[in-house]
Amino acid sequence: MAKKDTVGKKMKIIKLQDEPSVPIIVTTPLVGSGEFIRMSESGTLPTVSPLVLKHKKVGERLAITEAKLRACNAPETISEFQQYCEHRHRDFILEFKNLVKRFEDEKVRLRMKLRKIEEQMSQTNPSLAEFLKDREYPAPLFPISLVPKPRPQRPEIALRNKLIAENWKRKAKEICRILDDELTRDGETPHCMPAGWIKKYNVASFVSAYRHSGCRNLVGKLISDVKRETIGLRPDLKAK
Repeated sequence: MAKKDTVGKKMKIIKLQDEPSVPIIVTTPLVGSGEFIRMSESGTLPTVSPLVLKHKKVGERLAITEAKLRACNAPETISEFQQYCEHRHRDFILEFKNLVKRFEDEKVRLRMKLRKIEEQMSQTNPSLAEFLKDREYPAPLFPISLVPKPRPQRPEIALRNKLIAENWKRKAKEICRILDDELTRDGETPHCMPAGWIKKYNVASFVSAYRHSGCRNLVGKLISDVKRETIGLRPDLKAK
């Protein structure tokens, strides 16, 4: 058996029993526990370990992005995204094209980030940098969907939106009065009011925000967005 050291790998040449003249070349990475012990002894491990973990984190994000790109060619995930766009009155073609472009841009950005980490690694341990360059992180085990996950809402925001949804047929001014009646406690400004309104326009209630000429459009947009979401989730309301 012959052994030959190469950069970052140990090469073994094994001869077949049936065909002694035809060798099989097996390569195994030299990166293992012994390599990390040597780096610890040399004092380079505190520099290397954070880079390895950072590479893993970025690589796993890249694997998720690549899985989402593959999902952009899967009929079931495209159909799910089309229904999501239809329920929210969005242009499916435009939204889908933007989504694919966002994934492609993210893929390029993450790959560049990996190369940068590998370049940093090569200054300390070139063999480990070569190993990481060939590293392929597994695809995520969880199901991939193109539909964005809803952001968790604070309880007071959820209650505000629930009140708007329940009164979606009413005019904006009436809804503002309902919000103030239900959400104001001891004369304090409702906690679910956007902080930007309070700071910029010095308003203390939904009715005062609606009456303010500079803030009225923002109030209307907030109410309209919740109404549109309500009708999107409840298509049966369109006919009423």
